[in-house]
Amino acid sequence: MIIPLTQERFNKIIYNNERKNSFFFDFKLLDTFFNHRGFELYEISSKEKSYIAYFKKEKKEWRFLFQEPDQELIDSLITEATYIGVNFLSQKPGIYGEIMDSSEELIIDIEKVVKLENQKIRHDYRRSSAKNSHLVVQEYAPEQREKIKDFLEQWKNVRSDEQNKIALIENDVRFLDQYGTLDSVKGIVVFDRDVVVAYALFIPSIIEKESCTSVFSKVLRGYTDLGMFLAIKKYHHMQQLGFKKAYIGSINNDFKKHFVSSGKLITTWGSQIYKSPGTTFKKSAQAYVNVLFM
Repeated sequence: MIIPLTQERFNKIIYNNERKNSFFFDFKLLDTFFNHRGFELYEISSKEKSYIAYFKKEKKEWRFLFQEPDQELIDSLITEATYIGVNFLSQKPGIYGEIMDSSEELIIDIEKVVKLENQKIRHDYRRSSAKNSHLVVQEYAPEQREKIKDFLEQWKNVRSDEQNKIALIENDVRFLDQYGTLDSVKGIVVFDRDVVVAYALFIPSIIEKESCTSVFSKVLRGYTDLGMFLAIKKYHHMQQLGFKKAYIGSINNDFKKHFVSSGKLITTWGSQIYKSPGTTFKKSAQAYVNVLFM
């Protein structure tokens, strides 16, 4: 049985799963990143067990999340699929491990960041605070969404087409539209006079107390170390709200590397389960395992 995944069903499936908490352990995030732009998010049942998966319509590609599917389920999907994979496993694939790859997610110790224990972070933050003293930091409120969307358009327009393929503002907009009015959505917005120049949103973990997930953090160019300014202000706000840990996802840019010493890394695994004859990739089969958003 294949049906659209709902919040209620996600919660039931996830609580029966041994997977530890991670960036995507929240329906709101799966829905934001994997349920639009030609992606469809599903619950698939087989042998009285339910799985979470998303389907890339254009490529006819299935990706299972958090747990490996059984062979009978794979056999039922092969006839109309070009590719089937599994991602976000907490350990190496057991059944389908011939072609696999890993990635690392970073969990931030918020207190370490706020205390500016890292010399590079401390230096950049102090410099950014001095250079950006005219900027105003406000707590996120739903009424700011239209101004944030204007900011996102500016952010997109100064980036290359290749960069915008990787970090899509459509995901930000979907999250703001679908979930931006919820009380659980927290964050900060940075203004230069009446114009948004940076913003960051986060949400509490659904299974770990005192933990949150940093969903989006973006800044406009033209301000000295504004990224660091935003990050430290964000972690200060998280601490004020009682959070001690923050999941910030994979280390997919150099900026996140600054914070490795202020947290710990967890490894997630993925693997190729099936590839139809004649299907080719621009990347190696191993590298394609973690190509999730394209």
